[in-house]
Amino acid sequence: MQHPQWLITTGHPWVTDPGVFYYMTKKISFIVDGFNLYHSVKELESLTGDKAHWLDLRSFLNSTIPDIGPDIVIGDIWYFTAFATHLGNSDIIQRHKTYLQCLEATNVHSQIGNFKPKEIRCIFCGKTFIRHEEKETDVAIGVKLQELCINNECDIAGLVTGDTDLIAAIKSVRRLCPTKEIYMFFPFGRKNKEFAQYVNGTFKLKANRYISNQFPDPVTLGDGTQVYKPAIW
Repeated sequence: MQHPQWLITTGHPWVTDPGVFYYMTKKISFIVDGFNLYHSVKELESLTGDKAHWLDLRSFLNSTIPDIGPDIVIGDIWYFTAFATHLGNSDIIQRHKTYLQCLEATNVHSQIGNFKPKEIRCIFCGKTFIRHEEKETDVAIGVKLQELCINNECDIAGLVTGDTDLIAAIKSVRRLCPTKEIYMFFPFGRKNKEFAQYVNGTFKLKANRYISNQFPDPVTLGDGTQVYKPAIW
């Protein structure tokens, strides 16, 4: 009996010369909620004393692929964040930009949102104050999830967040692209059982995975420039 040969691709398999069988690979693309991940790094450092700010995101996420299954390759990584300009601290902004340079050097795509002021009224004293909140990120992540799946840019989508605001987008992709797989990767210290009924699986990103996937110091950019880890990281 002759067996079809399957092309190793992220598209649909097709038959070529008979006689040899290959497994079809699947491509996973990741969408990362940058601030959800950032606050998990701060929590990890506070609890363990280990330094984790200099996270090599591509290496970090690539290390999760064996948890999902065999024959999976990593595709695009989209990192959603915003500059905290409202804090008035130029050092914070510079460190953030330095980190984004390192992500870009490893072919991670950054999408920058905004912080916007919001008036909050205290339920105890009745006074109002201004708090800045990151805006557009949840919507942008949901839109990116739909784009990747509807445009057939991946077979599997990996969401790195614990934010339940994304459930509506996940349910939409389930209806529109029922063959696509979606996995949740909860940053350290985060979990949410509510996602389980809507995705193919959930994983917790533990502290040792952060520590073992740090950038070298320095990072060499594409043009040869060397970027050093900020001293306080």
